[in-house]
Amino acid sequence: MTLDGKAFPGGTLVILKDGVVAGEAQVDAGGALHANFTNLERGTYTWGVYAKDAKGRRTSTYSSTIFLMGGTNNVIAPIFLSPTISSVLGRVEVGQDLVVEGNAIASLPVVVFFNKQGESTSGNVTVATTTAKGSGAWSITLPTTGLSKGTYEVRAQSQVGKDNSNLSPFIYVGVGESANPNFALRSDLNGDKKVNLVDFSILLFHWKTADPVADINQDGTVNLVDFSILLSNWTG
Repeated sequence: MTLDGKAFPGGTLVILKDGVVAGEAQVDAGGALHANFTNLERGTYTWGVYAKDAKGRRTSTYSSTIFLMGGTNNVIAPIFLSPTISSVLGRVEVGQDLVVEGNAIASLPVVVFFNKQGESTSGNVTVATTTAKGSGAWSITLPTTGLSKGTYEVRAQSQVGKDNSNLSPFIYVGVGESANPNFALRSDLNGDKKVNLVDFSILLFHWKTADPVADINQDGTVNLVDFSILLSNWTG
């Protein structure tokens, strides 16, 4: 079983097999990620991959489920890991610039999405683009002039030719007041304004991963806490 792809140079790669850590590797200086597993029994496996940067920030988890045949080398590729992301300040005043930074696939565009919590599906989203340095480091300044006070969500993805990486985990920033994430709004995982079996299925598919959508409370793992939040907001 082989996993191949791209991430930011020098990151620590963590590989999950059926939700359990199966190994770690290092992303090389060129940003290539590679992992190989042998002597696996025939069957269905769910593989997950994420990377950590030097500041401990994590990409989202890339997940793929595959049925392995005996005597074959199955390959999951290309894997493009999301940027890592954090804000320099957890709160800014209206009109004060917000600086967001992280690590991403080197020398490629990084697209940043910035919206007030609960408005990601309304089209009221600010989109900004920068380019990661050769080291993978990236930074962008987002203006807040004219924004209303509240809690805002920020996330990012890398553009790899005609493809995109997964979206990064969310970060929450307060504009004009302290950030106060409302995780109840995040229970609607597919954005259809209902919390039902579809959302439950999405959560189960990403169980024990750090998927940025299914990880409702953004603690780094899709688990019983997220399941409880989803149930408490169930609409059917």
